[in-house]
Amino acid sequence: MLAALVPALELVFRFVVAERIGTIILSLLVGHTAWHWMTERAERLGRFPWPSPDAAQLASAVRWLMLVLVLAGLAWIARGAIRRRHRTDAPKQPSKS
Repeated sequence: MLAALVPALELVFRFVVAERIGTIILSLLVGHTAWHWMTERAERLGRFPWPSPDAAQLASAVRWLMLVLVLAGLAWIARGAIRRRHRTDAPKQPSKS
């Protein structure tokens, strides 16, 4: 499909419509199609029952969230240490006074 569509779009943008207007129109068509696909899939997904989380699943989710927060904090601390080291290792420029 793309092998036929990309050259066709090239010809349309070159001879029929300006590239900027063509891009806007094409984006609107893609967005419109995506909206309909999304609503169709949401309707089909709504037919299935959602699982209800129990205490064990919630506890597991909290543990994973704590792990993510700890790793993010360690990455933040390491980034700060690397910046400080980079700033102190930089050679000082002599002043021109």
